[in-house]
Amino acid sequence: MITVYRPPDYTTLENESLFSALTWLAGCARICIMGDLNLPGFNWDIFVYPQQHLYCLAADFICTHGLFQLVNEPTRSDNILDLVLCTDVLCCDSVSLHPPLASSDHHMVNLSISISIPNEKYSGNCNNIPDLARADWASICALMKSTNCHYATQYWEVFTNYQYYYCKLCSHVQEYWHYKSQTTSYSYKETCDKKLSYWKLYSRFRTNPHRIKYTTAAKKYSKAVMGYTSNKELRLIESNNNGKFYKYVHC
Repeated sequence: MITVYRPPDYTTLENESLFSALTWLAGCARICIMGDLNLPGFNWDIFVYPQQHLYCLAADFICTHGLFQLVNEPTRSDNILDLVLCTDVLCCDSVSLHPPLASSDHHMVNLSISISIPNEKYSGNCNNIPDLARADWASICALMKSTNCHYATQYWEVFTNYQYYYCKLCSHVQEYWHYKSQTTSYSYKETCDKKLSYWKLYSRFRTNPHRIKYTTAAKKYSKAVMGYTSNKELRLIESNNNGKFYKYVHC
């Protein structure tokens, strides 16, 4: 998830630096970019824009990463300035406009976002996987509320604040969660998600870079599935359980 603002008086060099930074940030399969890029001349319904350097930069960035623009009503005067750009339209829902906040002349954009946190790649038998469904969240919340962080926000920089809160949260969570055993490898599920995401991009734009990304992801997915199946069958054989073996063969 990326938030961005591009001032209308940016120079050509500043615009190039901005989209270069966005390109670096948008390196994952699923991204969502929200903010005011000040592109009033962009017709998002038919994807038509003025043949100017700024608009060409924005269009190239959007097409390269397979982004969909979800705001379809003007957010300031008759222009759609505040944008929601995402690769997965299913992760953003109920996009609507609300009246401006305080003295702002921009409408607020309201939406629901579904965020999936990547799983660590556990494989084989593992006995230290956190069972967050059984965590004592009431105690975690109570500890977080009792933590006095007021002095930190007065003197520290943003990144230092983030590290402080993150360390506090981790220490509290680890104290009040339980652990469970897990035998499923998540790597093939992640490669499946990437394969599906790249297929959506390729099926929409039909460019050679998207085709290469899709074929590479498809090969990694096939290899991950074969590895997962082989490991599962090997564990089944090593368990020396005829009932499980029979059930697996005939399922």
